[in-house]
Amino acid sequence: MGSTNVVSLRELGCGIECQQNKEIQSLKQQYTDKLNTYLNAYKDSLTNKDDQAKEAVVVSLNNDLQNILTQLTDKIQSINGLINQKELEADSKNQRISQQASQIENIESDLSTKNSQLKTRQAQITFAEKRFAYSRLIMWVLIALNIILFVFLVGLLFARFKGGPSVLTNESSLGSSLPSLSGGSRAGRSFLRGLAKYTGLKF
Repeated sequence: MGSTNVVSLRELGCGIECQQNKEIQSLKQQYTDKLNTYLNAYKDSLTNKDDQAKEAVVVSLNNDLQNILTQLTDKIQSINGLINQKELEADSKNQRISQQASQIENIESDLSTKNSQLKTRQAQITFAEKRFAYSRLIMWVLIALNIILFVFLVGLLFARFKGGPSVLTNESSLGSSLPSLSGGSRAGRSFLRGLAKYTGLKF
């Protein structure tokens, strides 16, 4: 009879705690019904004190009440155990969630730091590229100037070793051939004197 009642309480969508609650309600109802029967039997036994059969019924009903109380106590303790277990599980889940949130914050902080470092490196690379381009431009300008100077000096040396007359007879002729350098000015004459000293040519 008891097993049938337990099976009938296991309805779809009702978990262990739900089943325990329903069983407790059923035991409470059984206890109430049994208690009423016990009170009636006890009153009846008081009016018939010499009737052993009625006294035996009272004793039996009292034992039934004690058994129901024991079952109720066990069920309540079981439910309390389930509640405590769920509280522990909830605390454990909250701790895991808190740890995961902390890990996410650390990851976001690391990503922010790496992004900042990446932007700094990109800025450094851009600056280095611009500096390299500027240095390369200066290098090509210097190479071009050196080539022009080299060609000019080779021309002078070639004219000298050829054995012919001096390439330029005086400062004015050289100044007229290179108007951009001297233009007949004092700076042009200083340049010619330095060039003559360097090459050994006579102007």
